[in-house]
Amino acid sequence: MPCLSAERLFRAHCWLIAAATLAHVLSRIAFGWLGRESSITKALSFAEESSVPTVLSVAGLLAAAGAAGLIMAAAREQRDPLWRSWAFVLGCLLFLSLDEGAALHDRLTFPIQGLLDLDGIFYIGWVLPYLALVVLCAVLLVPLALQLPRRTLLRLTLAGALFVSCAMGLEMAESVLIQQGAGEGVALRDADLATLTKTPLMTVLITLEEMGEMLAVALALRALLLHLVLDRGITAMSLTAAVRTPVQARSGLGRATTSPVGAARLGSLSSKGWRH
Repeated sequence: MPCLSAERLFRAHCWLIAAATLAHVLSRIAFGWLGRESSITKALSFAEESSVPTVLSVAGLLAAAGAAGLIMAAAREQRDPLWRSWAFVLGCLLFLSLDEGAALHDRLTFPIQGLLDLDGIFYIGWVLPYLALVVLCAVLLVPLALQLPRRTLLRLTLAGALFVSCAMGLEMAESVLIQQGAGEGVALRDADLATLTKTPLMTVLITLEEMGEMLAVALALRALLLHLVLDRGITAMSLTAAVRTPVQARSGLGRATTSPVGAARLGSLSSKGWRH
């Protein structure tokens, strides 16, 4: 049975994010040097939906959804009424992965901006309805938040705050810059987005936005995995919270053992280790 460390998985995830960010930066340097996009620069750019960074983002969201699904299954077997809240978390993560992969929010941009004649921070129209969804989801998750262990709540709150700040906060800043570049009274549909989104400042904002989103997902995945191990003692495979304990280190053990909090074997969804 393979034995994984939640912290090592998180570090590996962060290294992948760093590599994707470096590749994106190099692609922007290459674009500036060549004066045009190539198939390689497009594949590595954060600004392109069909790109390697998008695949990494979707994979991270699906991994987090898988962890939420395990928590939901455990809670349901334990007859914990909050399993429905975890099912809602699972649904949110699956929707975010679909939204990221299919760029659903971008498809709403032109219709909403044209329908409501939005400007300023809502010039990119999808931000307004998604902001309402964020508020609604936060309200619906209050019962779950009140029952979570404090450390898990703090970890998930940090991940969620970072994700929303980058995905929506920086998008609002980009909205203002794009409208200023397009000119007063110009609809978003008529703006030269191909040019406006490639200015140096916009490139920096897009880089920070996408990098922050991926890091937020990595933090959320880590929080969910640690919740499985430290709070519920349940996982789908042998999974440790971190590195070997001092006793294991002195004795040379720990390669095939788990941390003191324990971890369930494949197929086990017992309730040992659970505490609110």
